[in-house]
Amino acid sequence: ETNTEATVLGFVSEVSVEHLPLSYLRSLDDLIDVVWDNGSVKQPDSKRSLTSRIRVWLERKIASGWQLAPGLGLTTLELSADVGYRSESHLRDHEIVGNDSADIFWRKIENLWVTDPQNPSGGSRIEKDISEYLGGQPIGLKIAVVESKNENFAIQARVFSRENNIQLPCSIQLRGITANGDCFSQVESRVTPLDDYIRICFIAEPQESFQIEVTWNNYKFVESFPSLESSPF
Repeated sequence: ETNTEATVLGFVSEVSVEHLPLSYLRSLDDLIDVVWDNGSVKQPDSKRSLTSRIRVWLERKIASGWQLAPGLGLTTLELSADVGYRSESHLRDHEIVGNDSADIFWRKIENLWVTDPQNPSGGSRIEKDISEYLGGQPIGLKIAVVESKNENFAIQARVFSRENNIQLPCSIQLRGITANGDCFSQVESRVTPLDDYIRICFIAEPQESFQIEVTWNNYKFVESFPSLESSPF
Protein backbone atom coordinates (compact mmCIF):
# COMPACT_ATOMS: atom_id res chain seq x y z
CA GLU A 1 0.00 0.00 0.00
CA THR A 2 1.32 3.42 -0.95
CA ASN A 3 1.06 6.23 1.59
CA THR A 4 -0.39 9.39 0.11
CA GLU A 5 -0.62 11.58 3.20
CA ALA A 6 1.79 12.70 5.92
CA THR A 7 1.51 14.93 8.94
CA VAL A 8 4.14 17.63 9.33
CA LEU A 9 4.83 18.15 13.04
CA GLY A 10 7.32 20.99 12.75
CA PHE A 11 10.71 21.87 11.31
CA VAL A 12 14.30 22.81 12.14
CA SER A 13 16.56 25.12 10.17
CA GLU A 14 19.47 22.68 10.36
CA VAL A 15 20.29 19.40 12.06
CA SER A 16 23.58 17.65 12.89
CA VAL A 17 22.36 14.72 14.98
CA GLU A 18 20.79 11.40 13.98
CA HIS A 19 17.93 11.55 16.49
CA LEU A 20 16.23 14.88 17.20
CA PRO A 21 13.70 15.10 20.08
CA LEU A 22 10.26 16.30 19.02
CA SER A 23 10.53 19.13 21.53
CA TYR A 24 13.25 20.69 19.33
CA LEU A 25 10.91 21.03 16.35
CA ARG A 26 9.87 24.60 15.71
CA SER A 27 6.25 25.49 15.12
CA LEU A 28 5.01 25.66 11.55
CA ASP A 29 3.74 29.12 12.46
CA ASP A 30 7.39 30.22 12.29
CA LEU A 31 8.01 28.73 8.84
CA ILE A 32 6.82 31.69 6.81
CA ASP A 33 9.05 33.97 8.87
CA VAL A 34 12.25 32.03 8.16
CA VAL A 35 11.71 31.34 4.47
CA TRP A 36 13.50 34.49 3.40
CA ASP A 37 16.09 35.43 0.82
CA ASN A 38 15.51 32.43 -1.46
CA GLY A 39 14.93 30.04 1.40
CA SER A 40 17.87 30.91 3.66
CA VAL A 41 17.21 31.77 7.29
CA LYS A 42 17.86 35.50 7.38
CA GLN A 43 14.62 36.92 8.69
CA PRO A 44 15.16 39.63 11.35
CA ASP A 45 15.32 38.24 14.91
CA SER A 46 12.44 40.46 16.02
CA LYS A 47 10.04 38.50 13.79
CA ARG A 48 10.85 35.14 15.39
CA SER A 49 9.70 33.75 18.70
CA LEU A 50 12.19 33.80 21.56
CA THR A 51 11.71 30.07 22.14
CA SER A 52 12.64 29.16 18.56
CA ARG A 53 15.66 31.50 18.64
CA ILE A 54 16.90 29.91 21.88
CA ARG A 55 16.67 26.43 20.37
CA VAL A 56 18.67 27.37 17.28
CA TRP A 57 21.17 29.26 19.49
CA LEU A 58 21.83 26.13 21.59
CA GLU A 59 21.77 23.72 18.65
CA ARG A 60 24.73 25.55 17.12
CA LYS A 61 26.82 24.37 20.08
CA ILE A 62 26.45 20.75 18.92
CA ALA A 63 29.17 21.26 16.32
CA SER A 64 31.69 21.93 19.12
CA GLY A 65 31.16 18.77 21.14
CA TRP A 66 27.85 19.49 22.85
CA GLN A 67 24.86 17.22 22.52
CA LEU A 68 21.14 17.52 23.04
CA ALA A 69 20.00 16.63 26.54
CA PRO A 70 16.26 15.88 26.28
CA GLY A 71 15.87 14.95 29.95
CA LEU A 72 18.98 16.66 31.31
CA GLY A 73 19.95 13.30 32.79
CA LEU A 74 17.96 13.85 35.96
CA THR A 75 16.26 11.10 37.94
CA THR A 76 13.51 11.11 40.54
CA LEU A 77 16.21 10.44 43.16
CA GLU A 78 18.20 13.47 42.06
CA LEU A 79 15.17 15.65 42.66
CA SER A 80 14.64 14.32 46.19
CA ALA A 81 15.52 16.23 49.34
CA ASP A 82 18.19 13.64 50.22
CA VAL A 83 20.44 14.63 47.33
CA GLY A 84 23.27 17.01 48.18
CA TYR A 85 23.82 20.02 45.98
CA ARG A 86 24.81 23.66 46.12
CA SER A 87 22.99 26.33 44.18
CA GLU A 88 23.56 30.02 43.54
CA SER A 89 20.68 32.03 42.10
CA HIS A 90 21.37 35.33 40.35
CA LEU A 91 17.81 36.24 39.45
CA ARG A 92 14.97 38.06 41.15
CA ASP A 93 11.54 36.52 41.56
CA HIS A 94 9.81 39.18 39.47
CA GLU A 95 12.05 38.37 36.49
CA ILE A 96 10.76 34.82 35.97
CA VAL A 97 7.52 33.41 34.61
CA GLY A 98 4.55 33.41 36.97
CA ASN A 99 4.42 34.25 40.66
CA ASP A 100 6.82 31.55 41.87
CA SER A 101 10.07 32.18 43.67
CA ALA A 102 13.21 31.41 41.66
CA ASP A 103 13.74 28.15 43.57
CA ILE A 104 10.16 26.94 43.00
CA PHE A 105 10.33 27.96 39.34
CA TRP A 106 13.37 25.76 38.71
CA ARG A 107 11.96 22.94 40.84
CA LYS A 108 8.92 22.81 38.55
CA ILE A 109 11.10 22.87 35.45
CA GLU A 110 13.34 20.08 36.82
CA ASN A 111 10.30 17.93 37.57
CA LEU A 112 9.21 18.36 33.96
CA TRP A 113 12.60 17.06 32.81
CA VAL A 114 11.85 13.80 34.64
CA THR A 115 8.11 13.38 34.16
CA ASP A 116 7.66 14.92 30.70
CA PRO A 117 11.07 15.57 29.09
CA GLN A 118 9.56 16.43 25.69
CA ASN A 119 7.36 19.20 27.11
CA PRO A 120 8.30 22.52 25.45
CA SER A 121 7.76 24.31 28.77
CA GLY A 122 10.92 22.58 29.99
CA GLY A 123 13.00 24.73 27.68
CA SER A 124 16.02 23.70 25.62
CA ARG A 125 18.90 21.69 27.04
CA ILE A 126 22.41 20.69 25.99
CA GLU A 127 25.27 18.94 27.77
CA LYS A 128 28.98 18.27 27.33
CA ASP A 129 31.55 15.86 28.76
CA ILE A 130 34.30 18.13 30.11
CA SER A 131 36.41 15.38 31.70
CA GLU A 132 39.39 16.00 29.44
CA TYR A 133 39.56 19.62 30.62
CA LEU A 134 39.47 18.72 34.32
CA GLY A 135 42.32 16.27 34.68
CA GLY A 136 40.29 13.25 33.66
CA GLN A 137 37.68 13.68 36.39
CA PRO A 138 34.34 12.28 35.08
CA ILE A 139 32.59 15.65 35.04
CA GLY A 140 29.80 16.92 32.81
CA LEU A 141 28.26 20.35 32.24
CA LYS A 142 24.60 20.88 31.38
CA ILE A 143 22.96 24.08 30.20
CA ALA A 144 19.19 24.61 30.31
CA VAL A 145 17.44 27.68 28.92
CA VAL A 146 13.79 28.56 29.55
CA GLU A 147 11.89 31.55 28.22
CA SER A 148 11.24 34.15 30.91
CA LYS A 149 9.49 37.52 31.14
CA ASN A 150 10.02 40.53 28.88
CA GLU A 151 11.74 38.54 26.11
CA ASN A 152 14.50 37.50 28.54
CA PHE A 153 15.49 33.93 29.35
CA ALA A 154 16.31 31.98 32.50
CA ILE A 155 19.47 29.86 32.42
CA GLN A 156 20.68 27.05 34.63
CA ALA A 157 24.26 25.76 34.38
CA ARG A 158 24.83 22.49 36.22
CA VAL A 159 28.06 20.57 36.92
CA PHE A 160 27.59 16.89 37.72
CA SER A 161 29.44 13.58 37.99
CA ARG A 162 29.16 11.39 34.89
CA GLU A 163 29.55 8.22 36.99
CA ASN A 164 26.54 6.74 38.76
CA ASN A 165 26.53 6.97 42.56
CA ILE A 166 29.74 9.02 42.52
CA GLN A 167 29.68 12.53 43.96
CA LEU A 168 31.64 15.53 42.79
CA PRO A 169 35.14 16.03 44.14
CA CYS A 170 35.37 18.97 46.51
CA SER A 171 36.45 22.45 45.43
CA ILE A 172 35.02 22.38 41.90
CA GLN A 173 34.01 25.95 41.08
CA LEU A 174 31.27 26.94 38.66
CA ARG A 175 31.11 30.58 37.59
CA GLY A 176 29.07 32.83 35.35
CA ILE A 177 31.23 35.49 33.68
CA THR A 178 30.05 38.69 31.96
CA ALA A 179 31.33 39.88 28.60
CA ASN A 180 33.61 42.25 30.56
CA GLY A 181 35.17 39.37 32.49
CA ASP A 182 33.39 40.00 35.79
CA CYS A 183 32.03 37.09 37.80
CA PHE A 184 28.31 37.58 38.46
CA SER A 185 27.54 34.20 40.05
CA GLN A 186 29.59 31.35 41.46
CA VAL A 187 29.28 28.21 43.56
CA GLU A 188 31.82 25.65 44.82
CA SER A 189 31.38 21.97 45.67
CA ARG A 190 31.76 21.13 49.36
CA VAL A 191 34.15 18.91 51.30
CA THR A 192 31.49 17.71 53.76
CA PRO A 193 29.05 16.52 52.68
CA LEU A 194 30.10 15.93 49.10
CA ASP A 195 27.71 17.27 46.47
CA ASP A 196 25.91 15.32 43.78
CA TYR A 197 25.91 18.43 41.63
CA ILE A 198 26.32 22.19 41.76
CA ARG A 199 24.46 24.80 39.73
CA ILE A 200 24.02 28.49 39.07
CA CYS A 201 20.79 30.08 37.83
CA PHE A 202 20.46 33.50 36.25
CA ILE A 203 18.51 35.70 33.85
CA ALA A 204 20.01 36.91 30.56
CA GLU A 205 18.75 39.47 28.07
CA PRO A 206 18.94 38.83 24.30
CA GLN A 207 21.71 41.41 23.87
CA GLU A 208 23.88 39.93 26.65
CA SER A 209 26.74 37.51 26.06
CA PHE A 210 28.36 35.50 28.84
CA GLN A 211 30.74 32.67 29.67
CA ILE A 212 30.38 29.59 31.85
CA GLU A 213 33.61 28.61 33.62
CA VAL A 214 34.37 25.39 35.51
CA THR A 215 37.64 25.04 37.45
CA TRP A 216 39.18 22.35 39.61
CA ASN A 217 42.72 22.60 41.04
CA ASN A 218 44.77 23.93 38.11
CA TYR A 219 42.32 22.81 35.43
CA LYS A 220 39.79 25.02 33.69
CA PHE A 221 36.99 24.75 31.14
CA VAL A 222 35.39 27.87 29.64
CA GLU A 223 32.50 28.05 27.19
CA SER A 224 31.41 31.33 25.59
CA PHE A 225 27.79 32.04 24.73
CA PRO A 226 27.31 34.96 22.31
CA SER A 227 24.23 37.11 22.64
CA LEU A 228 21.06 36.05 20.83
CA GLU A 229 21.04 39.34 18.97
CA SER A 230 24.57 38.83 17.60
CA SER A 231 24.01 35.18 16.61
CA PRO A 232 23.18 34.42 12.95
CA PHE A 233 19.81 32.72 12.41
